[in-house]
Formats: sequence, structure tokens, C-alpha cells
Amino acid sequence: ALVLVSASVAGVVGFWPGCAHAPITRQGPAQSREAAPSVPALPSPPKANEAAAENAALAAFAEKLKALQEVQTGDDATRDRLTRELLGFVNEDNVEDIVKSLSAAELDTPFGLAAMRIWMRAEPAKAAAWIGALPVMPSAHVWLVAAELARAPANLDDFAAHAAAGDWKTAVLHHAGRELADRDPLRALTLGLQLPEGAKRADLLETAFYSWSCSAPAAADAWLATQPDDPARARLLALGAKALATKDPEAGAGRLFSRVQDIEVLTAYAPVVLGSWAGKNAPAAAAWTARLPAGPGRDLAMQIVAERWSRSDAAAAAAWLRMQPGGVEMARRLAPEDPDAR
Repeated sequence: ALVLVSASVAGVVGFWPGCAHAPITRQGPAQSREAAPSVPALPSPPKANEAAAENAALAAFAEKLKALQEVQTGDDATRDRLTRELLGFVNEDNVEDIVKSLSAAELDTPFGLAAMRIWMRAEPAKAAAWIGALPVMPSAHVWLVAAELARAPANLDDFAAHAAAGDWKTAVLHHAGRELADRDPLRALTLGLQLPEGAKRADLLETAFYSWSCSAPAAADAWLATQPDDPARARLLALGAKALATKDPEAGAGRLFSRVQDIEVLTAYAPVVLGSWAGKNAPAAAAWTARLPAGPGRDLAMQIVAERWSRSDAAAAAAWLRMQPGGVEMARRLAPEDPDAR
């Protein structure tokens, strides 16, 4: 039987897991502490008192749980008070049974989530497996499990190694990696490589690599050099250039256009890397762009610089374009009313 301990109810009380209103079972007499030689041991409380305490505690727990679900939106003070009072019944010995006794709606209350967190810290593998087997997967449950596993690398590694493949494992590892992206990007990248191909894998790899490129670019580049040359690597290269551009726009643009050959990736990242520079210093960005070798990358760079430059000085942008190989047609599209662009 589950044991509830409440500050408002003296004694030991019983609670049936799995049913919030199940009948109460009788507990055996509590073991008295060993008394000093000159003081006799206190007798166990009368059984009638035990039963009354059990009933009172169970009724108080059920009443507070019901009240928590009925709290009106915005009444944070009442919600927080009831959550604290309910948590007074919970300890590491009974938390599993309490969590398992809650309905799906009760699990989504602040108390349910807090109780699951206590269980995750007491028995992470067991709690994560049970939560993952629930018929629904609220995002709050995923974030809770992921955040708790991210606190302890050994627990996270154990989950990654032994949890069954599927949506639950993928979601937890994705969110755990996001939790780690800033403080331990290498571990986050390692988790990302364990995910199946798809949006979550790409998101985690790109988030962690960008964070690492901002804080330790040399280490991030060294890791990237060990990865296979594929479209995913091209996107990470572009993200490294984006991170560099925040500190040195010319160096960032140079890295992007020299190291990324995939025109789709260039098209996705160049407006950010080169466009931000052109927005701040269009003539310098234009001069740099003019030195690029002919090809799709140079044409893309010209379009980006001219478009950003035209926001502050359309005539100057069009005049620059007309001086570039193949730039007359771009100038005509940029400033159709300019007779010089014809």
C-alpha cells in the first residue's frame, strides 16, 4: 500500500495505487523507536486511530487534487498553494504509486508534473519508461523527462543506450540535446547523430553546432572535419560561417562562399550572412562580391547585395550592378523605372 505523509494528519496512512477512491487497507503497527534503558517503549497507536488517520489523509488528498483541477485560469496563488500541499504527501518511497494512481488529466496538473519529476530523480530509467508508455505524449512530459535526464549524463547515456527506438525516444533525446546545446554542445551533437533522419535530427545538429561555433569555433570546425561530406555537413558549414559573420562579416561571407558549394544551402544562408553585412556597409560588401569567381554563387551574392543596398540607395545599387558582368538585367529588375537601367 502507498504511504502518504501529511503535515496536517498525524500518523501513518495507507493509499491504494491505481484508484483515487479505493478502499483503505489496514497497515501493520508502526515500529517504535528503541527507547533509552530507563524509558519503556511507547505502545503502538490503537488500530481505530490508524484507520481514522488513513481515512482522513486519503480524503484530504482526494479533495485537494480535485480542487487543483478546478482552479480558475489566472489564480496562480491557489494553484501554487494546492500543489505545495499535495506534494506534502509525496516522498521517494511512495511517489511511484502516487504517479501511477493519477488520471491523464491529473498528470497534467502542476502537482502531477512535480510528482513525475520527483520520481524521475529517484528512479530515472523506470520513470522514463513508464511515462513513455502512456497512450498520449504531452509535450510537457517529454520536456520534463528530457530535462531531468540532461541533468545527469550517466542517466541520459543509459536512456539512449537502452530505451526502445520510436517516437518517444526520439522526442526525449531531441529535447535533451536542446537542453545541452549551449553548455555541452559536443554531447548534444552526439545525441543528434543517434536520431533517425528527419527534422528533429537536423534541428538538434544545427542548434548545437551553431552554439559551439559561437563559443569555440576551432573546436567546432575540428569536429565537423570528421563528419561525412553530405548536405547535412554543408548546412553545418554554413552555420559556422553565420556564427563567424557575427564577429567578422567579411570573414563569414568568405567562408560561406568558399566552402559551401551546394547552391540550395547557399541560397538559404547567404541572405543572412552576406545580407546583414550589406545592410551595414553595402559598398564594402559590393566590392567583395565583385571579386568572387563567376558562377551561380556570385550571381546570388550580387542579387543579395544589390537588394539590400537598394533599401538605402536604389540608384547607387543599380549603378553598381550595371558595372558588373551580367548585371544590367539585374539592374533592370531592381529599378525598372530608371532609364539608365535599360
